[in-house]
Amino acid sequence: MSRLSEPASRYGYSGDLWTPCRLISQFNLPRGTVYRWIEKTDLTFTNRLRSQFLNKGQYQRWITTILPKIAALVERRKALLYLLDELRPEDCPNAHIIWESAQDCEESEAGDPVFICGISSTGRIAGQLHWCRKRVASGQVLQVLQGFLSIHSQREVVILARMKSTYRTRSIQDFLEQQPNLRLVTF
Repeated sequence: MSRLSEPASRYGYSGDLWTPCRLISQFNLPRGTVYRWIEKTDLTFTNRLRSQFLNKGQYQRWITTILPKIAALVERRKALLYLLDELRPEDCPNAHIIWESAQDCEESEAGDPVFICGISSTGRIAGQLHWCRKRVASGQVLQVLQGFLSIHSQREVVILARMKSTYRTRSIQDFLEQQPNLRLVTF
């Protein structure tokens, strides 16, 4: 599973991010197994978005006031909508199902495994495994953002992300300014 921390393009794929179809193909996994992992770990746009908020009321206010504006932007531009998420074994219910199957993910001198991924509002998932001691570095986030551009080179992509200092670094801001087809909306 350490191959997940390498760009998928090293294995002949057109983009750098791993998707369920690429996992199935590269690791000879049964299709049902991968999709059962996704289902059991609650990797859906709505579930992961809800988990970003401290309480249900805060989530409901955001859903009724902010999300409709973002949805209008997405529809007007015919863009794809993704939620950028950092999945650690302890952050996701039942994530142990995936981590237990990846024996070499348990310990590493580089830190703990973090799957930085995007989950689309239509159910697409794409991401890359990184090793982090405490928090995700902006360079790791840049790799994932570049991966979205390689997968969706002909489409505009709007990415929702939690307000974190990592996403506000100068390197990420400079990158976003140079990408007319990529918007990062923090909340």
